[in-house]
Amino acid sequence: MNILTQDLLYLLELREIDSLMFQGNCTQVFGSHLFGGQLLAQSLVAAAKTTDRPAHSLHAYFIQAGRTDIPILYQVSNLQDGSSFSRREVKALQNGQLIFIALISFAYFEQGPEFQISPPVYPSPDSLQPEQNHKLQVIEQVPDNHKSIFIRPFQLEIKPTQFLGFKAESKSSSYA
Repeated sequence: MNILTQDLLYLLELREIDSLMFQGNCTQVFGSHLFGGQLLAQSLVAAAKTTDRPAHSLHAYFIQAGRTDIPILYQVSNLQDGSSFSRREVKALQNGQLIFIALISFAYFEQGPEFQISPPVYPSPDSLQPEQNHKLQVIEQVPDNHKSIFIRPFQLEIKPTQFLGFKAESKSSSYA
């Protein structure tokens, strides 16, 4: 196991002080300021230790900067243990000051109705001709006053699955 993996595992090891109180390890990533991702990950680990369900939603708020030279306490509140969801609030504290708060919801995966339609099948872009090639094939059908605009290339390559060509506007008038 490499040193970075060992450091990450060390950070995610929380010491259980009480059934809903945990202490996290610190590391210096950006000097003496605590890295926000560390607070987020350790909060998730603390909350997960209080339920057997996987997390499915997390909302977090960084209240004030944390420091790497002061222990972090994670206080977990059990907001709900229902038949479908478990919800936890996690407060990260340093020197009794709130520095971070997270609301985490846990739920078992449940198969639900499917609303997604199958995507259409398109050919590979490598098998399609660039739009400019199509334009060159029909340029003779384009009136002279529109040719320069019609043949002008775009700044990006377009490969249509179906080329519509050029259709001149017909000028028909019908009066009642």
